[in-house]
Amino acid sequence: MKKVLLLVLAITVFSVFLSGVTTVRWSVWGSPAELPPYHEVIKQFEAANPDIKIELIHAPWSTYFDKIQAMMAAGDAPDVMFLHTIPSWVPKGVLEDLTDYVEKSNFPVDKYNQELLSTFMVKGRIYGFPRDNDTTVLFYNKKLFDEAGVPYPDYTWDWQKLLDASKKLTKTDNRGRTIQYAIVLERNKWNLWVYMNGGQLVDNLDYPTKCTMNERAAVEAIEFLNDLINEYKVAPNPASLSQLGSAAELFTTGRVAMVMSNAAQISSFLTNPTLDFGIAPLPMQVKRANGLGGAGFVMASTSKVKDAAWRFMEFLCGPEGQAIFASSGDAVPAMTSTETMKAFMQNPPSEYERRIFFSETANGIKVPQIPGWYTIFNEAMTRQLDYVWTGQKSAVEICEKIAEDVTKLIKEAGTW
Repeated sequence: MKKVLLLVLAITVFSVFLSGVTTVRWSVWGSPAELPPYHEVIKQFEAANPDIKIELIHAPWSTYFDKIQAMMAAGDAPDVMFLHTIPSWVPKGVLEDLTDYVEKSNFPVDKYNQELLSTFMVKGRIYGFPRDNDTTVLFYNKKLFDEAGVPYPDYTWDWQKLLDASKKLTKTDNRGRTIQYAIVLERNKWNLWVYMNGGQLVDNLDYPTKCTMNERAAVEAIEFLNDLINEYKVAPNPASLSQLGSAAELFTTGRVAMVMSNAAQISSFLTNPTLDFGIAPLPMQVKRANGLGGAGFVMASTSKVKDAAWRFMEFLCGPEGQAIFASSGDAVPAMTSTETMKAFMQNPPSEYERRIFFSETANGIKVPQIPGWYTIFNEAMTRQLDYVWTGQKSAVEICEKIAEDVTKLIKEAGTW
């Protein structure tokens, strides 16, 4: 009888214990290979917060947003979500304003890259925190450079040095077919060249009124890229790159000497033990410039466990969580604390080369802050530039069209 009573008492105590545990649902996208840092975040957070359980909701990029929007429509959005283009979600009322949480908890917002953090804000209010920055660097194949007798790229490189090296790094067979390209120009990174030439996509990043792609600096940048592809033939046409394989595949297999990409590619490059690669800054022209943007974490306005969700976000978006993601080596931390920088730089290929990501991030230029910008960028700009890369139309003609079309779209989009 005593054993029965003790068992009943134990079950009762256990039930009370369980009833005190709050579940916070956290959604993320990515391949299975990208999940280890997320699992480590959960492990460390739950160990320090036994009264909160984190339920991970994972989906691949291709289906993630459809899934999240369906959950939002049903009033069942995850409590904490991984999203990008944060200000575009704010007018829909689906994100919690985190400003008061930040102020009450003294959350270290000052440790973040402030320009990057501003892309998670609307009218001075904070709606999320960036996980990382999509910083672009120049990866190069040391073996191919050595074979061509070309010095490795460094901070002295400008566009002329890039072109001179590219001519030596491009190889053709006896039938004139290119068997080794110098550089791959990813289709959605053309804007970085406009920035490097001192140009801009719009007249004002925070309150754009018109597109400036028809100005001299922007047109010159597009003409330079067109020359690399169609005159000097040192780069494949980015519009038809998929026929050759991805930029990462071409670089990993030694069919291209240079590729402009982000830190997430390093793990795939390391899968080929014979690939000896280095990292360099982007070649400057008028100025040093890079992109500034990325995805981050937000809280659903419909969450029923907001206090617990904020406690999780404090860890996830604070120095501890940022250091976990940085230690994977795949993400340039948005929080530039000593801990996060050390965690990122401890990865291969070297601390010196890893440090380049931080210097390049410091040159970052954020995307124009208007609703639907990424759709405008992809549909009205990048797609139109395919006519230049394929040699069908001139850079001047297309840049004029882009300026006219995008200016109209900017006026239609309004402001947040």
